[in-house]
Amino acid sequence: MQTSYMNKVRHKVDIPKTDRPLPQSMESERGVLGAIMTYEHIIDDCRDILTEDMFYRSNHKKIFHSACLLRDRGDPIDQVTIAEELIRVGDLEKVGHHNIASLAGDAGAASHTTTYAKIVRDDYVRRTLITRTERIRQDAFERTSAEELLSEASAISTDLEIGGGEYHTIGEVAEKALAGAKLAKENPGQILGFPTGNRRIDDITNGFQRTDQIILAGRPGMGKSAIAWNLARAAAESPGNSVLWINLEMSNFQIGNRALASEAEIDSHKMRRGLLGKDDFFKLPDAAATFKNLPIYLDEKSRTLEEVRASIRKAVKKYNIGYVVIDYLQLVYPPKDSYGQREQDVAQISAAFKAEAKRQNICILLLSQLSRSLESRKDKRPILSDLRESGAIEQDADMVIFVYRDSYYDEDDLRDKDACEICIAKQRSGPTGTVTISFNLTTGRISER
Repeated sequence: MQTSYMNKVRHKVDIPKTDRPLPQSMESERGVLGAIMTYEHIIDDCRDILTEDMFYRSNHKKIFHSACLLRDRGDPIDQVTIAEELIRVGDLEKVGHHNIASLAGDAGAASHTTTYAKIVRDDYVRRTLITRTERIRQDAFERTSAEELLSEASAISTDLEIGGGEYHTIGEVAEKALAGAKLAKENPGQILGFPTGNRRIDDITNGFQRTDQIILAGRPGMGKSAIAWNLARAAAESPGNSVLWINLEMSNFQIGNRALASEAEIDSHKMRRGLLGKDDFFKLPDAAATFKNLPIYLDEKSRTLEEVRASIRKAVKKYNIGYVVIDYLQLVYPPKDSYGQREQDVAQISAAFKAEAKRQNICILLLSQLSRSLESRKDKRPILSDLRESGAIEQDADMVIFVYRDSYYDEDDLRDKDACEICIAKQRSGPTGTVTISFNLTTGRISER
């Protein structure tokens, strides 16, 4: 049973100061727990509605948690086994044996238990709404940005969704899969996802797919942003596709400079310094004109996780975005109530972006740094364990792509300085492999080899 929505409600807020008690029903909580110890099979129905955090009293949370552990192990659930489980974890003294014994007398009819459970759940939702909206009110007085406040307000209803999502029979899903197979058969060799602009990469990946989170990782200066721009441009050129690029590392102006130089195939450094020759300079107007109707939207303002998620939702609604580039993961500020440990913060951010990809039916290309520990190896080609700061990045990703250039480590070797390896190290729905492309460092443009 899915109860992951509970894990998303992590905001640590003070209970509002009010003379009115927070919504709670001790009778319903006791009724649920008494019924579980009397009719142990009823716990399965309750778990479809409740999690332990929904109980108001800490003692009741501990008792429900113990009952769930017993059920998962296949042990009987009654006063004795609950007490023994609480002894095992050192909580019996806190709960009190007399409290466990008194609950059995509060069990009503088994048929009423799910009604009690819904009352407990609904009171939890009311309490959460009170505390979360109080947090928003406090932040509003503290002049928190409107975008962050709106993002938090929007997240409340999503975080409190009860019972998972929509259900579809396997027959319905199989019909969709069959339709996809027929379409592929009628168009052999045609990719079904967002094109990358490189035939060999498309052959391995079948294009980048909606709902996928794709990690593009490399050491600083390896060329991640330039390659990501080439990938995003190819996706935006595909009919009906729009791209959102969220800049956390560079400004929009810097992105514009890079894009213009790449399109005109000129030296970006000379362009910025005003040192272009006449012929190269005259390439610029035509290059700029190619971007006039290209649906790539840039956002340089979003910095926090809440702001980035709000930007994505807004862009999807306003511009029908299907493809998002975030440059880059480690620069996203965690939520205010973050764990305070970098690995856990990065894991939370990664999981949030994967959830957003599924919820919005978009592809997210998430750039990431790699650990510098790979520099100590003789073979400096990245491996999955080099993903910086969190194994959750690999876990959440549908695809992991590494960027590697030999010339990065030996600038004096001019034999093949444009060679760049695109290593598809993980692909949830397809093969892995490495494609060598040409990457012109002067212009930032990639091409087939």
